[in-house]
Amino acid sequence: MLEISAIDVGYGRSTVLHGLTLGVPGEGITAVLGHNGAGKSTLLRAAAGLLKPKRGSVRLFGEDITRLAPHERVRRGMAYVPQGQQCFPHLTTMENLRLIADGRRDGAAALADALDLFPALVPLAKRRAGLLSGGQRQQLALARALITRPRLLLLDEPTEGIQPSVVAEIEQKIVALGSSIAILLVEQHLRFVLSAAQRYHVLAAGRITASGDADPATETTVRAALAV
Repeated sequence: MLEISAIDVGYGRSTVLHGLTLGVPGEGITAVLGHNGAGKSTLLRAAAGLLKPKRGSVRLFGEDITRLAPHERVRRGMAYVPQGQQCFPHLTTMENLRLIADGRRDGAAALADALDLFPALVPLAKRRAGLLSGGQRQQLALARALITRPRLLLLDEPTEGIQPSVVAEIEQKIVALGSSIAILLVEQHLRFVLSAAQRYHVLAAGRITASGDADPATETTVRAALAV
């Protein structure tokens, strides 16, 4: 589904990703692990089209999308949920959702499906998004992305900064989504990753240093890879 081949990506003259190659199959969860500054968010931003590679290519469903703008990637089935529970804080929950849904032919149905997955947003429909808790804003961000009917979902630290009582619920939603669409997940919670994902990659200093099948039994191996 997603093929990232030998990309160099950075900011200005600084290169963050060095010849990175990574593939995401057509279904299930592929996780990227690594310490702060390893290049995980840069990888997702490059996949989403927010950063252009200096070298290498990005392909989606076999099509070269290296130079396509982010909105063109959305049209081709990609959705990106960045770090930080991003939303339009002065709009209500429902206005945030309709902003995405109103531009789609199946917008009403897609919005209804998103609310079915995140029913906690229904009683918050008239509340300004800026007044929601971190967990509620993350559910809103996920619902907004799902309205586009993605076949590939890019998630950057979806449980970061969220109250523990909501983390488990969001993790369950991600696992459920992984049974029907492909997910490229950046996440720090190792035990969740190894129980939810099918495969993992460890990123360090902009390079993939370890990869394998995700399984709770591999936790010691993965921790050793992260420690290098």
